[in-house]
Amino acid sequence: GMARAWDLFSVPAFGAALPLLVGARRALDNADVRACLTRYLAPAVATGLAIVIPWVGINADETRSVNRYETILDLASTDAGYGYEILAMHFEDRGDFAAKAVTYDKAYAVSNNPRHLISACSARLRSGEIARATSTLKTYLVSNPSYDLAREVYIEALVRADSMPDVIRVCLEGIEISPERPYYHYYLGVAYREEGLPDTATA
Repeated sequence: GMARAWDLFSVPAFGAALPLLVGARRALDNADVRACLTRYLAPAVATGLAIVIPWVGINADETRSVNRYETILDLASTDAGYGYEILAMHFEDRGDFAAKAVTYDKAYAVSNNPRHLISACSARLRSGEIARATSTLKTYLVSNPSYDLAREVYIEALVRADSMPDVIRVCLEGIEISPERPYYHYYLGVAYREEGLPDTATA
């Protein structure tokens, strides 16, 4: 996760280091090798530690790693939306859907890609922010009524809010625009059942 791939290789590195240590021990038996190591080993180790310790310090901590990644995205204008999308996937892997939603908000702000807006709303449904997701989707559909993905997530929000009359209305609107999409027909049937209405009911 994030810039922490070093920890995947830390354990196998011990196995790889063993033959190197054995070889180094044998090399130390040679006086010329010992003199060379005495001269160059300490500066090499100091240089290596000066590079490795700060790098591990940044990347081993999730918060610092995320902050560093976001700083890079703030500086990069090209495809920053997709960069935020990768960061959102990181939060999804952690089960932090509130952070995922906020990250998709940032993706939408820099890309204006509606898929990012819908993903933010989906994450909000997972984190319990049903009212905010519902409001955002309702507003978006006013100016983009033919975007089926937004309408489908809006229906999911209405189902979670147990607002079946609205589910019926929105499903019928969707069927009028895109009658071939089974999602609308399925949830229309679900809403009719919940409301105790026959499947042939109309709104």
